[in-house]
Amino acid sequence: MQIKKLIAVDLDGTLLPRGESELSPFSREFFRNLPYGYLLVLTSGRPYRAMKKTIQELGNNAPFVCYNGQEIHFPDPPDREEIERHSFPLRDVVSFLKKAEGHIELVQAENEDGIFYSEKDLFLQRYFPILGMKEKAGDVIELLEENPMSVVVRHKDEESQYLLRIAEEQPGISLRHWNTCPYSELYIPGIHKGSALKTIMERFLVPKEDVIAIGDGTNDFEMLQEAGLAFAMKDSPSEKLCAAFPKTDYPSVEDGVARQLKKILGI
Repeated sequence: MQIKKLIAVDLDGTLLPRGESELSPFSREFFRNLPYGYLLVLTSGRPYRAMKKTIQELGNNAPFVCYNGQEIHFPDPPDREEIERHSFPLRDVVSFLKKAEGHIELVQAENEDGIFYSEKDLFLQRYFPILGMKEKAGDVIELLEENPMSVVVRHKDEESQYLLRIAEEQPGISLRHWNTCPYSELYIPGIHKGSALKTIMERFLVPKEDVIAIGDGTNDFEMLQEAGLAFAMKDSPSEKLCAAFPKTDYPSVEDGVARQLKKILGI
């Protein structure tokens, strides 16, 4: 496939308005009818099972990025799908959670087939749905037996700096706060949506000038840096993103991604 443009797009708050799970008819038709040579790469902090519906809606067979770059799927050809994974070192996660006791309200973690939480959180289930996963409630430190792919904690604002410090004491992890929410997630330093996009660019031999990226959150920053042309969503809550990149003409609730690409590409 000769790629004219590689288009990397964040999911929640960008392609999908916050709280929505379905594409608008306008966006669906625009992306389903992208001309040959335009490669749409969906990216998310979510796991694959939470992205699957949108991927199927678009009939997309391009690579996609889960867990903020910790997992890259190369689904083509279908009979030889490749998955590149980076999980958290279990020892570092356990050390962080032990030091975080008394400073967090709850913790939720998951590996490839199980979700483990100190208590059920309906908000987190929007992003990390059960959907056939094994689930266990209790002491997450004791429940985790292998390297997890995701670890999210809920906490009060005043605990943010302490949690960041104890996370960065561990060599294999760091902590990132979610925009406008009382949650923070662990991430692996050097592994992010930007590193995943770079891997995809190298595999498909796409130069930076042929890459467009659009996102709304601080976790999209490195991805936008890798692109020759990048936009923060008009309704992005991330001060960091909005200070570094131009905004789309329309917000996510008004098909901001599709409208911006239509204007740029003339299609």
